Amino acid sequence: MTPRWPALLQQHGLDELLPIRDEAHWRADADFVYWRPHANDRVIDADGRVFRALPGSSAPPPLEHGGEVIALAAFSDLVRRHLSAAGQCCVSKIELRDLAEGFALVGQSAD
Repeated sequence: MTPRWPALLQQHGLDELLPIRDEAHWRADADFVYWRPHANDRVIDADGRVFRALPGSSAPPPLEHGGEVIALAAFSDLVRRHLSAAGQCCVSKIELRDLAEGFALVGQSAD
């Protein structure tokens, strides 16, 4: 199973989420090509499915979906922490209606 793009890379121990526009972006952008995954890093796709990097030597590493799907409340919390780390104020008031809204907010903060 492959991610449905866009997706977000959540690195272990960091609040910043890295947006991934599509597969071409995933395969070409230096942020992902040179990324060395931690066991707790995860990629969250547009459907909320959680993928983990498979160990290996390819760059970027292949992703595997283990059956986990992130709940909207947990995704909202990730987005709030990301926006707070990016210096946005009043993020505690943000309540997402769906995942797409969160992807849009993260994308806007990365521009």
